[in-house]
Amino acid sequence: MNAQRILITGAGVICGSGRSPDEVLEAVLAGHTSIRPIEQWNVSQWPVKIAAEVADYNAAALTGDRKLLKFIRRTDVFGLYAADRAIEQSGFAAWRASLDEAAATRFADATGVFVGSGGGAFANQYDYLPLIATSAGSLETFGRELSATVNPMWLLRSLPNNVLGHVGIRHGLKGPNACITNHSISGTLAIVEAAESLRAGECTRAIARRARCRDRTADGAVLRPDRPAVT
Repeated sequence: MNAQRILITGAGVICGSGRSPDEVLEAVLAGHTSIRPIEQWNVSQWPVKIAAEVADYNAAALTGDRKLLKFIRRTDVFGLYAADRAIEQSGFAAWRASLDEAAATRFADATGVFVGSGGGAFANQYDYLPLIATSAGSLETFGRELSATVNPMWLLRSLPNNVLGHVGIRHGLKGPNACITNHSISGTLAIVEAAESLRAGECTRAIARRARCRDRTADGAVLRPDRPAVT
């Protein structure tokens, strides 16, 4: 089978080795390690005290939207950052800005978003730990104190499709979309789904984002079929 080639027109990444594909490649070629002491929490009682954390983490600067932070988690911040950089590199926004209103609407309707999420992380459950401890196994106490103890935004911040939704909202994208939650292969499946959607003619361009090792790294890409661009 001769499958139509898919072009990657933009890419973004954030991880312990850098905040762009070029930075990550330079670190790899230079043999620089991104492994360093963990700073997110007190690791004095942990058996492993090192990890490839993203240095100088500033969520507001990475997302450009401080108000959004109450609704998303660290891993979502990385996903939004990577997707934004991929879209920026692809020239996506400049091309759409050159279109008339009707063409811009077709552009939005023909742009897909496919996101791979590793699913839940242990940290997502931390909000419940004080309540579990104080309720001492009593479901009645747990239920009575739940709303007063656990942040009401907990569920919204824990949704696996946060990046999918906010990328679509931020960039006004209304084409085919999917959030794949299948642990470590979610990101690969998101890229496969994006490519197949393009080949099937469901969309004319797609943003594909994947996360690996929850809360550690994310990357994104803008893809289109290997043929003249369609508005």
